[in-house]
Amino acid sequence: QRESFAERGPLRSEHRLSSSGLIVSNKWTNHVVRFVYFLNAAIVLGGLGYITSRQKEGQYRCKKIHALFHEETWEDAYVELDDGSTEKRLLVYSDFNGIYREDGFHDGYPKYIEQNK
Repeated sequence: QRESFAERGPLRSEHRLSSSGLIVSNKWTNHVVRFVYFLNAAIVLGGLGYITSRQKEGQYRCKKIHALFHEETWEDAYVELDDGSTEKRLLVYSDFNGIYREDGFHDGYPKYIEQNK
């Protein structure tokens, strides 16, 4: 005669859950899963750190940019001139359409110069 589940009680091979929801077990499969999980996390964080350090060196930055602006204007825009002074000018965005290439840095940011003109 077969017993029902209610009569037998819980199975002995069931895993208990800890208060944090993790499986509590000392089986080797559990250790392997934990190792793979932490190895995966270490690889992802290591790769993120590598890419971040290479970006600071300018490794993954665009060397050329193709800009295409709409026909809009900005009246009385303040423009900084080469000598450091500023003046008001009419800016027509479409005048800046073209291909720009990287040419060094200015105040820690990449500087792009226009190739078309």
